[in-house]
Amino acid sequence: MPAPTGINLLTLGYAFSSGIWIAASTRQSLGGAVTIDGGQSSDPETNNRLGLTFSMPVMSRYALKLIATIGVTATVGNAKAKLKLQNI
Repeated sequence: MPAPTGINLLTLGYAFSSGIWIAASTRQSLGGAVTIDGGQSSDPETNNRLGLTFSMPVMSRYALKLIATIGVTATVGNAKAKLKLQNI
């Protein structure tokens, strides 16, 4: 049976009157387990990430969004930084 998992998430944001908004978030994933060749590790997986989002309207129905996340700590994977430019 898989080990139980949990996620703690905190997001704070602010919207300016011009339509620009920013948000910062942190996420902590707890639990789970690593299985190698059918055996289960006794060390649970944990990952902590920080993120920042900036959104700016460019036309009446479009916005330009810049998203950045980085893994702060990780026992398994999830330690790489990501930067994304998104048009919505």
